[in-house]
Amino acid sequence: MPAEAEEGGDRHLEIPADAPFELKPAGSGKGWGVFATRPIKENELILKEAPVIRFTRPPHLITNNVLEKAVKRLPRKQRRQIYSLRLNGEANAKFQSLLECFAENEFSTSWAGGGEAWGLFLLSSRLNHYCIPNARFPTNRSKGLYNEVYAVKYIAPGDEITFCYNPNLKATLASDRWAKLEFKCDCKACQSGTHFHLMSELRRRIIRGLLFYAAPTRRHRWPQTPSRLSRTRH
Repeated sequence: MPAEAEEGGDRHLEIPADAPFELKPAGSGKGWGVFATRPIKENELILKEAPVIRFTRPPHLITNNVLEKAVKRLPRKQRRQIYSLRLNGEANAKFQSLLECFAENEFSTSWAGGGEAWGLFLLSSRLNHYCIPNARFPTNRSKGLYNEVYAVKYIAPGDEITFCYNPNLKATLASDRWAKLEFKCDCKACQSGTHFHLMSELRRRIIRGLLFYAAPTRRHRWPQTPSRLSRTRH
């Protein structure tokens, strides 16, 4: 990363004056996180953020050279904020390249033509993962290029604001979630041996069974025995 990069990490990121949160260290192995500074109601908008850079090409087609050119066109203030980003999970570990920085901090969004785009979001990317989160990103991105974060339940002052990195993990057991996330989560649903963990695993097994039972293709998975065929004829 360029010499323009500043020490001190995420404290250099600018937060909107009316934002109900602050950035601060989230604990061992997590780096920085987002914490509520006042009560946040269920379904309340926590953050609406535009990307500092955006591409309509998929991330795997974006090169470090392309990123460097895009960042150089930004005002110095925004460049410094990008270069101040640190790896979540390592309190002050710098990214080795802009490509690595983009990969860790990008979100998909949309653009004026209606297609999909990918942008670098400075604040949205500071939210840490939690398997039972208190915030969410809308799945419908038809509103445009902004990233919006909403509370899914009441959030008390001082609570960390989190979201689930993969929305398809609701019916997944802890060990499988860790494999998909490529790290071991330490939320209370992942703390092996606790009553909450055991109940969470049971609930997720039930959810997985219900999802299988409700799947549109389920009827094709069951063998049509004579007794079942006879029942369907009457």
